[in-house]
Formats: sequence, C-alpha cells, structure tokens
Amino acid sequence: MVDDQVRVLAGLGVGLWLSLDRPRTEAELVEESRARWGEHPDAAVLVADALAVLAAQGVVRGPA
Repeated sequence: MVDDQVRVLAGLGVGLWLSLDRPRTEAELVEESRARWGEHPDAAVLVADALAVLAAQGVVRGPA
C-alpha cells in the first residue's frame, strides 16, 4: 500500500522495483532487465516507459 492506495506490480514493474534496491541509472536498469528476461529490441523504451508510469503514480522518484 501507498498511503490509502493498493499498488500491485507485475512483469517489468517488479523487475525494476527489485533492481532499485540502490540508485541506478536508466542504462543500468535496462541491463538488469536484459539480464533478468533476455534481450528485447525495445528494452530501453520499455524501461523508460515503465519508469515514467511508476514515477507518475508516485511509486518511484526520478533523480534529484
């Protein structure tokens, strides 16, 4: 839960959350995702989009 909202992560969201056990660059997150799920031609775009959604929902924060 976040405040009074239940949040459920799945797929890439879970992988990103687990990879954010410490601050990482977007490039590092792309590599972590590739290591976890294998190569994907759109990996960088998928990670960027997922991070944007997670940030918009207040689940993660962007760099300060």
